[in-house]
Amino acid sequence: MSLPRHLRGRFTPVPEEREAAALTVRGSLPPELDGRYLRNGPDPLPGEVSGHWFTGPGMLHGIRLRGGRAEWYRNRWVRHPGVGGASLHPRGLHHRPGGDARQRP
Repeated sequence: MSLPRHLRGRFTPVPEEREAAALTVRGSLPPELDGRYLRNGPDPLPGEVSGHWFTGPGMLHGIRLRGGRAEWYRNRWVRHPGVGGASLHPRGLHHRPGGDARQRP
């Protein structure tokens, strides 16, 4: 069975949260670009397949651009009690009355 289009190629899910610094840039970045580029999208947990772009877990990706360089990349799953937030991080999350999730100490 073929994976849905939103889970193949450049959209292939990243199986874990990552951090990287001093990234290699192919080509060049305009030195005037100064800030953070953020992207969110679908990213099922390893071993899961979501049937649609808008269902299941998502992930935020961020790159810091400055002076023609890509300084860092970070990604994080979107944490929400409805999609198993407690299982996504070694320290876990817990649900607080009132509807917000906080990281455990």
